Amino acid sequence: MASIALPQQAARRSVVVEWLTTVDHKKIGILYLSTTFLFFCLGGLLALGIRTQLATPNGTLLTGRPCSSSGSSRSSPVLGITSCR
Repeated sequence: MASIALPQQAARRSVVVEWLTTVDHKKIGILYLSTTFLFFCLGGLLALGIRTQLATPNGTLLTGRPCSSSGSSRSSPVLGITSCR
């Protein structure tokens, strides 16, 4: 079996650049799944914060600007997920 030598430039590429510029369908699938899981966890944490804020009459976990921005940040992943169906 003949071996093919890799060019010098391909040997010097970093792992992150290799993963972000790949055309391998298996790596792209892993990137999709990991990104989906990351945003799922982020949306869950924001939902937990909103529910904690609303659990008591005078919730002080999120006040003012963080409270309103967490609502819009929470709705973004939900809208993204539902629009892809």
